[in-house]
Amino acid sequence: MVDRLTEYDEVPRGRVSFLRKTNQYVIYLDRCILRPAIVNRISTILRLPRDRVIVMTDGHYRCPTCLNRKGSRRP
Repeated sequence: MVDRLTEYDEVPRGRVSFLRKTNQYVIYLDRCILRPAIVNRISTILRLPRDRVIVMTDGHYRCPTCLNRKGSRRP
């Protein structure tokens, strides 16, 4: 649980998009939370068909831990 004083970019996050051309869902996640258990939970809660899910990272979703890694820069 995150408290109200925590900024949105201080925690790992992501989003889910739907690609109409390919009829697939894309789950974009911060590398810190890109784990099968998290992906499965998101897919289950949103009732996404597992055979149409792609999982990717995205430069917009990087927590301070990832941003502070040596050589990591904001896009």
